[in-house]
Amino acid sequence: MKASSEVIQFSEDSILLSRWIDLPAFDHPLHRHPEIELTWIEKSCGERMIGEDLGYFEEGDLYLLGPQLPHLFFHQTPPREGARAEVLHLHEHIMNQPIMRSTTLRDMHQLIQRAAGGLCYRGEDAVRIGTYVKKIRTADGPYQWRLFFQLWEELLSLPDPEPISGIGNEFQATPAHCERIERVCHYMIGHFQENISHRDMAAMSHYSPAAFSRSFKRVTRKTFTQFLTELRLRHACTLLGETDWTILRIAMESGFQNLSNFNRRFLATRGENPSRYRKRQSQLISTTTTEATDSIQNKT
Repeated sequence: MKASSEVIQFSEDSILLSRWIDLPAFDHPLHRHPEIELTWIEKSCGERMIGEDLGYFEEGDLYLLGPQLPHLFFHQTPPREGARAEVLHLHEHIMNQPIMRSTTLRDMHQLIQRAAGGLCYRGEDAVRIGTYVKKIRTADGPYQWRLFFQLWEELLSLPDPEPISGIGNEFQATPAHCERIERVCHYMIGHFQENISHRDMAAMSHYSPAAFSRSFKRVTRKTFTQFLTELRLRHACTLLGETDWTILRIAMESGFQNLSNFNRRFLATRGENPSRYRKRQSQLISTTTTEATDSIQNKT
């Protein structure tokens, strides 16, 4: 399906809407809305698609998403302890308010414009901002607005965030080719383990194979093969780190038809073979665990 247009209901005379999401797993489909969104991942990790960019989200991440930017947070494997997030929506009319163009809030206005393609904050700073989002949800009246402006003051004081989608503004027009390619991408996210062909995806989007290739590259900035391979390799990396399955089984479970193709693409993309990647991840986890244990013992 294409990115659905979500309708967000604000209370009368309000331009802020805050909500808490507490689910076994994030299950919202790919969607867009005219409101600005600030999402703090309080619990869980997984995959996300923002604009044309496919990547991972981690616990504690903070995302600032501009108007009409398609986005989706999902899990290839259901999280063991559920998924929680604090979400703050700013009404689309906030950008039209005269005060937003004043010298006082000019920096805030510019940051929102930069978020057209999405911005990501990580680490302790993101967690600190996330607590403001949580407080705003339970506050009301003047205190809520005071927290809101404190949040933005903190946000503007942080180092430059990580830009996500390079073509955020292009999505705002929502041309027909973007919607058709979004529908294909959403299908691929859910079915990458299956035998997905270029010709079938072209038919799904009602393009000829040649036109599909051009449109897919224009919207995602990746070829069809690159996008599908990236989906499969991300899943393979998760399995390499979390299971003791054989490399062959992981290749098959990730949608690759044979082991040699999997090894070749993994090496070309990751710069190391799957066995080396698994060994390095295991060493990293072991080192992190040891350091954490030593730190606890030293404190006691």
